[in-house]
This record gives sequence, C-alpha cells and structure tokens, in this order.
Amino acid sequence: MRKKYLLLLGGLGLSLTGVAQRLSPSVLAVSGGTATTQTMTLDWTLGEAVVETSYTPERLYTQGFHQPLLQVSELQNQINPDAGYTITVAPNPVTSYLTVGITAPQEDPLQLRLTDLNGRQYTLPILPASTQSTQVDMTQFPTGTYLLHINSVDGRLLKSYKIIKAQ
Repeated sequence: MRKKYLLLLGGLGLSLTGVAQRLSPSVLAVSGGTATTQTMTLDWTLGEAVVETSYTPERLYTQGFHQPLLQVSELQNQINPDAGYTITVAPNPVTSYLTVGITAPQEDPLQLRLTDLNGRQYTLPILPASTQSTQVDMTQFPTGTYLLHINSVDGRLLKSYKIIKAQ
C-alpha cells in the first residue's frame, strides 16, 4: 500500500514539473522574418508543409502560414468635434462624380488627396477658401477602393473616407 502512495505522489510530482508543450507561438519553416516600420509590422514565412486553422469563440489556432492576431487601429488626427468642420461625401459607391460638401469655421484652403490600395497617390487641386462644395471626376480612375484624405494646406489631416469606385 505504501508503494502505491509513493508511486502516486512521484507521478503527481513529475507531472507538475514536466513540460510537454510550449504555449508560446513558434514556426518551423525554410525561411522567414519580420519587418517593422512606425505604422506596421509584417511577419512572413516560406516553405511550410502543413496548413490548418481552427476557431473557437475565444481563440484562433493556426498551424502553418504564420498567422498573427489581427490588430485594427482607428485613424488618428481626425477632425476635433469642436473644430467646426462638417464634411460630407456622396455618393458612395461612385460611378462618375464624387461630391464633397464642406462647411469650414475659417477661410482656409483645403487639399484633397486620393490614394488607391496599391499606395498610388492622386493629388487633386487645392480647394480655395470658402469652397462649400466640389466635384471630383472619378471617371478617370479604375474600378476599386480608394481613400480620400482631406487635409488643411499645412498638412494636418482633417478627415479620411473609404471611397468605392464602381463601374
């Protein structure tokens, strides 16, 4: 009987001190790396042989193809609600002309900048002070998704919009 208790205690002690798995993420691949800038981190791997992803309401389990958690950040430096700017953009999705309506508290010119998802930037003409509405000819742009940035002339971002250009 004493041997059974010693065996049970020994087994329990070993199970508490032994480690069979690591909980920290690791990837076995031919090559890989991480690149970081001020606004983004890119992790990549090459040559993984097995791929599988499983979901539960609380967790995402991945095997193969390095899949870190997705982190989405809200755009910063948007219009301060007390600044007095009111900007409307319509229609969205757009096929031909995008109308941008602006009510500004001061007589400052504004710069509109359009960026596609490949990073190409299209600078539009500077809007003179006291402009209340302008139309952007979208017929020259291919179908796709664009970001419309509205900046003050000194470069301060006032507002950003996601614009869908339809056929």
